[in-house]
Amino acid sequence: MVKAGLSIENFRAYLPIFVQEVNQYVDKHWTEPEGTVELLQSISEMIIMTASHTLLGPEIRSKLHEGVADLYHTLDSCFTPVHFLFEWLPLPSYYASDRAHAELDSIFGAVIAERRKNSNEKHTDMLDALMASRYKNGEPLSDKHVGNMLIALLMAGQHTSAATTTWALLNLAANPDVVAEARTEVASIMGREIPKSADLPVPSFEDVKGFDTLDRVVRETLRIRSPLVQVMRKVIKPVAVPNTNYVIPAGNYIVASPIISATDSKYYSDPEAWVPSRWTTGEADDTQDKATTDYGFGATTTSARSPTLPFGAGRHRCIGEQFAYLQIKTILYVLLSRFDFELDPKRGMPPRNFNSMVVLPEGPVLCRYKRRSA
Repeated sequence: MVKAGLSIENFRAYLPIFVQEVNQYVDKHWTEPEGTVELLQSISEMIIMTASHTLLGPEIRSKLHEGVADLYHTLDSCFTPVHFLFEWLPLPSYYASDRAHAELDSIFGAVIAERRKNSNEKHTDMLDALMASRYKNGEPLSDKHVGNMLIALLMAGQHTSAATTTWALLNLAANPDVVAEARTEVASIMGREIPKSADLPVPSFEDVKGFDTLDRVVRETLRIRSPLVQVMRKVIKPVAVPNTNYVIPAGNYIVASPIISATDSKYYSDPEAWVPSRWTTGEADDTQDKATTDYGFGATTTSARSPTLPFGAGRHRCIGEQFAYLQIKTILYVLLSRFDFELDPKRGMPPRNFNSMVVLPEGPVLCRYKRRSA
């Protein structure tokens, strides 16, 4: 159902929106020639604005400042292990989350009803794709189901993309040589010098795909700072553990931990170091089975043997992987074109905060920015 909203055609339509939203955000919030920002908060807001505008549609995006963002923040506060493990605890946050969900249901329901009334007007976003979707038995999604899918989609990528973009910028701030390499490559691909102001050219889908330095930055960030501690799968048929006498019976759950395997010295030299270039030397090129299968949403890696599994693997691999790369690389393109960054001298590189379901930098996540001169 979701793949129609994540097509190449849609990605092309999303790119100018990404650039527009990031430009508008920094022009409004980073107004001084230089200063210090709480980076995780800023990036989280950029992520929700770009994702809501492209996936949920302009109607929902326009309501972010009317309380929708606050409702999502309330849902965010329940994205913790205790809420996941004990879903019926009578805590205030649980009741607040229920109320926020009901309010979002009402807001989304009104937008969906309005679109159905004006069905001749087409939009290139996930909302239109879901409204046109049907179950395998031919039954269309109810408006409530469409609204719930939209809530789930935004929640699914909000934390992981915000964490990855923030970690990427922090590491770029500490490695100006990689920033210089990325800027040179972007200018070469786009065939011109990139202005250091809001007057940025919108890259094409092919341009962003060609931003290899930024691609390596995201890959290495996902490796060394995986936002996920665990990926769980239910065992459907007995699984023999290689080189042991153990067999895991059907009905049990197994867990892969990318945060551990991706920093294992068995696979990577100096595994805790952030080295994007390792993705060009062949060291990080997964030598395991690279067979791919199309499960209905594009070819994905079938094997789960890779030590880096930030998006999972196989049939249940994250369907938003391509969207995430496009969104994060475009945000980095805008920010690196317009600003220089350095770590806050007192705070430095923040440690990891493991209290959330997604591993975030421990706050406050301070970073200095300086507007690049035109």
